[in-house]
Amino acid sequence: MSFLDEVVSGVRQNMKAGHYDVPEGRANLGIQPRGSNWFQKAFQDGFGIIAEIKPNSPSAGKLYSGDIGSLAMAYARGGATALSVLCEGTRFGGSPQNLDGAKAAGIPLLAKDFVVSTKQVESYAAHGADAVLMIQELFDRKKTDAPREEMIQAAHEMGLCVLLEAHATEAVLKALESDADFVGTNNRSLDDLSMNPLHYLNVISEIGPEKASQKPMVAESGFSTKSDVELAKANGFAGVLVGTSLLKSKDAEAAVRALQ
Repeated sequence: MSFLDEVVSGVRQNMKAGHYDVPEGRANLGIQPRGSNWFQKAFQDGFGIIAEIKPNSPSAGKLYSGDIGSLAMAYARGGATALSVLCEGTRFGGSPQNLDGAKAAGIPLLAKDFVVSTKQVESYAAHGADAVLMIQELFDRKKTDAPREEMIQAAHEMGLCVLLEAHATEAVLKALESDADFVGTNNRSLDDLSMNPLHYLNVISEIGPEKASQKPMVAESGFSTKSDVELAKANGFAGVLVGTSLLKSKDAEAAVRALQ
């Protein structure tokens, strides 16, 4: 069983246990379109950094146990364009409730999870997310309760922007043909957690600049220096998603600023 399969199994168990239940009084939040999406607007003026909040990492262990709001505000002061907030509970120690704390930063929030059900999306919307990350390989492997376009449409109807992530070149090509708003290229394989920090460049080289320009693209995983970030920017990416290197730093605000 791959890592991706194991995580999906845990997500479904957590769903049954109430991990994604919508809090009382918020049941009707997020079910109406919010107009022009804040997450999309944040990237219209140029390249952006999505700073990640994740308590744990399967590859790096325990990363953060402090106040979510304090970390979110430090990222924002450092110049982060948006925040990626882990909502998966078993392997990453996250929760939809972490979105509530992250709102203190006053910048757009991306709910990051292994999305297999619209119930999860409803939870993110109720907790104030502006965008949701979905994974092309989960749709390819029939791991979701509904087809890709139906899931994306449901997110859009709840006012959420969709970042559709993929790893393999073939999956990235499929993602580019979807109704997602952004396409993410993950440098880490979710099958065995192997990581090549230049994988995204190989993908771009294989699909060609014309295909790559169909949607704004975000490179994910393995970014830790300003030169790493500048390389992605020089190759036409709309942004990068950075997590572990920031969470391992002693000063989150300074670490974000150092990437710019």
